Amino acid sequence: MKYLSLSLIFTGVVVLGLESPGQAANLINNGSFEDYQSAFAPNQSYKTLSAGSTEINDWEVTGGGIKYYLGGGWTGSNSDYVLDLSASGLGGIRQTFDTIIGNKYRLTFDLSRNIGINTPPILRTSAAGEFQDFAFSPTSPMDFITKNVQWETQIWEFEAKDTTTTLELFMIDNQPLNGTIVSANTYSGTALDNISIISLSPPSPLEPTSNPLEPTSNPLDPTDAEGVPETQTVIGILLFGLLAFRSRNQTNQRD
Repeated sequence: MKYLSLSLIFTGVVVLGLESPGQAANLINNGSFEDYQSAFAPNQSYKTLSAGSTEINDWEVTGGGIKYYLGGGWTGSNSDYVLDLSASGLGGIRQTFDTIIGNKYRLTFDLSRNIGINTPPILRTSAAGEFQDFAFSPTSPMDFITKNVQWETQIWEFEAKDTTTTLELFMIDNQPLNGTIVSANTYSGTALDNISIISLSPPSPLEPTSNPLEPTSNPLDPTDAEGVPETQTVIGILLFGLLAFRSRNQTNQRD
């Protein structure tokens, strides 16, 4: 019974002493555009938002404005809300988030396009002084009646140059992509959903603040927080005790 109890205590301490990696946190807020300021009117399928608008929480509209869809034939990749980055001209959105200088980050987003255009408009992603262009071409004709809206996940990585970084996604016109010049329709454009950014760089290891051979506190003083044994020390003590107990138990059984 004592052997079982010691084993359970040892196992529990080991589990508590390990850190699970978990899933990397999304550094972008409201990446599927579900939070906004004012409600849609009855039977209203979209709102036209001009440059400078913060109607969509955590985002600012840029350029020629955007159309913010709820329904209207759109089927979002991750929610009921979709952005068309063209209203009266080539538009975009941007958001600023915290970063660590030198760390690498990965942007993912789902890309589609309005069915009102025949040529693929170009979407540019920009952050930390870097940029990348993307275009989307459906594998089959899209239409809103049958809700045949196709999405394609895109990935881009960049390195932070400052403690905050602004991500901007916007349409551009008459720019080369893979050697082809295309022109965007200013009333129908690139569609966006499901934006996410995660950090690819691990946190920096803790640096020693004193000589590890020089005691910095009294380990016997219960009022000294620094005198509390670390998790590794507790695990080592329990492991030593468990091995000693097992050795003594085996000796007693032979006797």
